[in-house]
Amino acid sequence: MDEGRRASYNSKLKARAMTKDFARTAPKSSASAQPSVSPQMGGQPASDPSADLQRAEANFKEGYAALQQGQTNVAINLLSLAV
Repeated sequence: MDEGRRASYNSKLKARAMTKDFARTAPKSSASAQPSVSPQMGGQPASDPSADLQRAEANFKEGYAALQQGQTNVAINLLSLAV
């Protein structure tokens, strides 16, 4: 109903779409999927290391893209998830 709020919402949607597009062009990881050890699980191997690696890579790409677009807070959150 409010034109200002609608414009802000549309701007956020556009920025999110641009971030995802930019993330697709980010450099790919060359690391191989190695079994990881989870300290929360008493040193037992994590359930699916390849899924963890893919999730971390996706978070890194989106965080990198957000950083390139000046969305610092979004970038910090995504990059911390990648770690």
